[in-house]
Amino acid sequence: MSTAPVDRPARGSGQALTSRIGAFLFLGGAAITLLATALPHPAELETVGFLGDGALQLVAGLVILALPRDLRRARWLPGAIVVVGILAVTAAVYFNGERHGGPPFFNEFFYVWPAFYIGYFFGPRGIAASLALLAALYAGVLHSIDLATSEAVTRWIVTVSVVAFTAIALHMLRRRIDRLVTQLRETARTDPLTMLLNRRGFDERFALEVERARRTATPVALLVADLDRFKMLNDRYGHAAGDAALASVGQTLVLGCRSIDTVARVGGEEFAILLPVTGAQGGLELAERLRADVAGIEDDGGRALTISVGVVEFPRDGETPHELMREADRAMYGAKSLGRDRTVVRQSAEAIAPLA
Repeated sequence: MSTAPVDRPARGSGQALTSRIGAFLFLGGAAITLLATALPHPAELETVGFLGDGALQLVAGLVILALPRDLRRARWLPGAIVVVGILAVTAAVYFNGERHGGPPFFNEFFYVWPAFYIGYFFGPRGIAASLALLAALYAGVLHSIDLATSEAVTRWIVTVSVVAFTAIALHMLRRRIDRLVTQLRETARTDPLTMLLNRRGFDERFALEVERARRTATPVALLVADLDRFKMLNDRYGHAAGDAALASVGQTLVLGCRSIDTVARVGGEEFAILLPVTGAQGGLELAERLRADVAGIEDDGGRALTISVGVVEFPRDGETPHELMREADRAMYGAKSLGRDRTVVRQSAEAIAPLA
């Protein structure tokens, strides 16, 4: 049963943000790399190589920021950012002068930058591929420095382990954040009393269903049901009894619908039901079954609860969700004016009398 929408972030805008963050990482790396050549440094430092590495990062960052929006959303760009970032750090390790006998600069520390990037933005396969590339390039540069085998192995294990754990930890944190954001979105669209969609969530689902029906040239039925004499129930037995009645009615409506249908509480005692690929006749039939089901619920005084239902059909009774909701409300109020506990189909003179 569809009671709350599943939201996904917009791929285009998220991809553009990912690319911008990569650009700023390049600019930060360029600043640090170029600064290293300006500050006091060992004589063995290969200044030309360091300047070239910094210039590469500077150009990469500026080019990404200058790209048209569509290109910044390209799916291949984050992968390219990671590859260039790993190459830039590897080049810094190669040119730091250690292979000429200079002291270690430990530039490999900056591998944590691509590790943060892949951990936050990449999936498991992307993380694994990036770490494999990083491990291979770092092994190659350690070999080119011609370190003692034991020292090279120790540095490789420590560096790759730290980078891998950083990426994995951040990936787990990102997954946790995504779950929390999803829960917050669902909470914002869920009625806490009935655990159905609220008006906001229903409006979003309604727009999607109408658009889908428009593309596929299929009908959608909308039912608006209102609990009869709800104020009297509240006044006589208290708000707790009214809340219990609403929760029971909501659960009954859900159980009476299909898994593809959407049930929502859109007002105080008003419910709405979307029936995809269903016309007004199918909506009428369901409304009558639901009325009979609700009649099996008793209030605190032992009286059966009843609902009045209005039924409309897209596109016959309206082209937009607003028009359909307006017409369904009119049909529901028509059922109220005819004595309650009945169903009225919009554009039909027939009002279904209460079931015996």
